[in-house]
Amino acid sequence: MRSVIRILTIGSIVVATAAAMAQAPALDAEVESALGAAAWTDTTAAHVRLQRTPWRGPDDLSLRYRLTVHEGVFYLQARVRDDRPCFGEGAALVSDHLEVWLADPAVVKEIDVLRAAVDDLGADMETGGEADSFSRKVNASLSATRRALRRPLGLTQLRLHPGACAADPEPVAGAVRHLFRPEAEGYSVWLRVELAGAISRGGLELGGLLYLVDALDVDDPAATVQEKLVSSSTSRRWADAATFWEMAFGTPVRLPMTDETARMARLVPGYLRLAGGSLQWVTRGEDPQSGSYGIERMLLPAPYVRPTVTRLADEPDWRLWLYEKQLLVGPGEGVVTDLGERIGAAGGWTYGLLDRAAGGGCVYVLLWVIGCSRWPGGSTMCGAGTEGDLIWLCLSPDGKALNVQSVRYESCFESIETEEMEPHGGTRGEAMYTGGDGGCEYEFQPVLRDGRLALVTTRYGKDGLKRVAIRYDRRHPESGLIVEPLPR
Repeated sequence: MRSVIRILTIGSIVVATAAAMAQAPALDAEVESALGAAAWTDTTAAHVRLQRTPWRGPDDLSLRYRLTVHEGVFYLQARVRDDRPCFGEGAALVSDHLEVWLADPAVVKEIDVLRAAVDDLGADMETGGEADSFSRKVNASLSATRRALRRPLGLTQLRLHPGACAADPEPVAGAVRHLFRPEAEGYSVWLRVELAGAISRGGLELGGLLYLVDALDVDDPAATVQEKLVSSSTSRRWADAATFWEMAFGTPVRLPMTDETARMARLVPGYLRLAGGSLQWVTRGEDPQSGSYGIERMLLPAPYVRPTVTRLADEPDWRLWLYEKQLLVGPGEGVVTDLGERIGAAGGWTYGLLDRAAGGGCVYVLLWVIGCSRWPGGSTMCGAGTEGDLIWLCLSPDGKALNVQSVRYESCFESIETEEMEPHGGTRGEAMYTGGDGGCEYEFQPVLRDGRLALVTTRYGKDGLKRVAIRYDRRHPESGLIVEPLPR
């Protein structure tokens, strides 16, 4: 079971100016000042987690450390006793060094949930009887995802040596600084980590921090493997966050991030992944699988990918973004509105902006959204069909939805077809757009002509057909969508 330490963390990261950095104290003094009266923790025989050669007691290898988080910065001071120092060259893995692991608990939880979902689905497939071609295809996808998730995702590993720091993944430049000082009976380490550039993060705030501190020992300069290890955790397992300590913050810390990333965090479920010295927002992938008869269809969990966000407006002071059935609108970080009940398509969404106008303290937006009736598609009823909706919104200047109206203009399930109305009666009748995604074809795209939208929908049912007119006028955006029945 993971242990929890509670501390109070207040404030936000302060970015130093060049003049302030020039006057910054030495790293050891800075770390010790931040730690203040923080208590030391000592390891015992129970903390020895590796003995390829016998551990001969505290003089052979032992660890003493203290740590804290202050204003978004992780500070660590450690003293290692070692009667036979063997530091090697650079960041050699088989040498005496200190190892620190850090992680956001929210990221670890998110990845654990995905791992469990893949395992549960795999177990269900194994008990499903004789495997057919569809089952074999699903199992192959699940196996590939399971392999991808075996890596230490979401964890930051720092290996600290006298003249080098090996980090995986690579942090943002300047986020990690350490001082390694060899001494007569071992060595001491001071570490400063700006968490904003050194760990993957699960959202806008950091509610706590998982950590692990290990001292690794090699007595024989000719050794080819690490010989001994003492850890801050008596249950320590490599890259297993369940064996880390957890530091829970009394007040969540808002680490710096760009407005762009903050908008992604609000709009798309996932986490901010550290990779290659930079941070990028990623979300759970999905692998659509359909059987040869179309009845067998599944959305399989897949490794994390960068999300595809439709940006209908991306101006410096105002955005309109869509991801699946979520709409983000407004300046700054924006406001998210769930359009799930307004959108009939199950997947493969395509979006368009028909109009945007301001008046009366509101911003009026008219969208069209179309996608696949079934997702994944298949050869069953409406397996290649589409569902299309017009959505009108009255938004406050900061992006909050004050009023929402929607009309379905195309549907396989509801047997709705749409044509464009001629200015003086009748309909145009021709398809204005042909495209598609995932096996469904979009045959109609609404457009404004001279600032007006005029459509006629026909619904076929057991009582015959029903015709409805849908109108919109840019000169009066506050009126929204006007829907009126027409004679048969």
